[in-house]
Amino acid sequence: MAPAHRARTESVRGNLVESPPRVTSRLRSSCRMTPINIGAGVIRGKDGKRAHPNPADRVWPPVAPDHRPNVCPARPGVTHQRCVAWPGKNRVNWFEACPGSPKRYPHWPRVPKADTEFLVSGRSAHNHQPDAGVISMNDSEKRHLRHALVRANIAIRAGRPLYPEYNNVFLRTYPVTFGAPRSEYQMYQFWFRTRGCTYDRAGQCSMCNYGIGPEIRPEVVAHSVERKLATVPEAACLYLSPSGSLLDDREVPVEMRDRLLRAAAARHPSTFAFESRPEVCDRDKLDRLRRHFAAGTRLVCQIGVESWDPQVRSMCHLKPTRQQAYLDTAGTLLDLGFDPIANITLGGLGLSPREAYLDTLAGVRGARAAGYRTQMVFPLSAKAGTLLGWAHDQGLWDPPTLWMLVRLLAECADDATDSDGYGDLDISWYNPELDDVVQSRPDSCERCRPVLVESLSAFRLRPRADALAPATAWDSCPCPDRTDRLLTDPDPLDYLDRLVAVADRWAGQGDLSDRHGLGVG
Repeated sequence: MAPAHRARTESVRGNLVESPPRVTSRLRSSCRMTPINIGAGVIRGKDGKRAHPNPADRVWPPVAPDHRPNVCPARPGVTHQRCVAWPGKNRVNWFEACPGSPKRYPHWPRVPKADTEFLVSGRSAHNHQPDAGVISMNDSEKRHLRHALVRANIAIRAGRPLYPEYNNVFLRTYPVTFGAPRSEYQMYQFWFRTRGCTYDRAGQCSMCNYGIGPEIRPEVVAHSVERKLATVPEAACLYLSPSGSLLDDREVPVEMRDRLLRAAAARHPSTFAFESRPEVCDRDKLDRLRRHFAAGTRLVCQIGVESWDPQVRSMCHLKPTRQQAYLDTAGTLLDLGFDPIANITLGGLGLSPREAYLDTLAGVRGARAAGYRTQMVFPLSAKAGTLLGWAHDQGLWDPPTLWMLVRLLAECADDATDSDGYGDLDISWYNPELDDVVQSRPDSCERCRPVLVESLSAFRLRPRADALAPATAWDSCPCPDRTDRLLTDPDPLDYLDRLVAVADRWAGQGDLSDRHGLGVG
């Protein structure tokens, strides 16, 4: 008898992820070597009935391949990368929606397709338009997909080195701009060691490389921060930052936080800034923090909004925070006299350039309407130890271009201005240094990059569209036209399809125990 294997098959949007070994002869004999239709998580034969009554009984291969040229079943006459993914080393993903062109996913090899008809949103793929929706995903399938991505994120982060116990605090200085008119100040940011971000440990935040450490002795860490704070000039701008949220009692115990706040207040800072998740920004904690500082101190709280679309935030950024929490937090901060800043990303995992652009634009306008005083746009980079960085290594994600950021700012910078004519936008992480952590950054060619960086730096001091004039007038390289084409490209996939590809790629790599069960379904 020919060797066979039992396949554990899971399905999302028609994507089948199988793990090989062993199939019984009973299951092997049930395999239908006929073309199949793939619907929303259900395999059906030509007669419309389930090809296999029990999903666990589906066996590999469900269809027999042929070796005709790889002509796209979605767009007759077009030959490109592939619409069918063939067996990998350990898993097999039998369906990938039509990518539309070789440039979309250059890492995919050109392989033969099967004589297989696919159903896309209940319609034959032969009839779908390039910008039509693809197979629908129900709430249960979305939860399974998100769970798979979270588990992958946890496994990827497992290899990060812990914060060394001998380094309890690190001081970083950098220029910031705020006020009307905008002025530049030196920010003294104190990163102090904790056990790590609570939400990092839960696998949230696909883009974040905040680390974790061994358990701490709060009194030892607090003493180190106090000594370092004493070196900062009075009336400076201070930023106190753990690995995650300053107001998270699980990360920063209450007694330790009060001690650090007293030490910071003793420097009589002109500005005191911190970051926290909205889940822990309750009124009592904020009021207690405020009472440490003298009247007139500018108190700034940064909130990681990322996206104003709850599903994009949950699926692409792996942050399941309720939308109401962001609304309530903005209101509470304003009531207590804080300046709330909404951190909004550009280029989330799974988003096409066009989706990313529109999502960030909606994020800026949504956070502004909710009452956030400053909308801080962060173009994302590929960082080591993150799911986003891993996806970049696999060719499944690229950072947004600097031209995308320029186009975005030019479109919405003048939407809201104060009495002095200044806008409410700011930007950060648009020009990080490449190093062991930042492996790929928002970029452009060598010719236009200096102009873009200079224009973006000028925008920070004067956040109006005309500050970007040197960049928007640039026409000496093909980069702006290339970005404009990306922003108008009607990609037939959506971000859920691309996230499925990320989960499937992770599930198909290696035999490591922490990767078993990552297939979605």
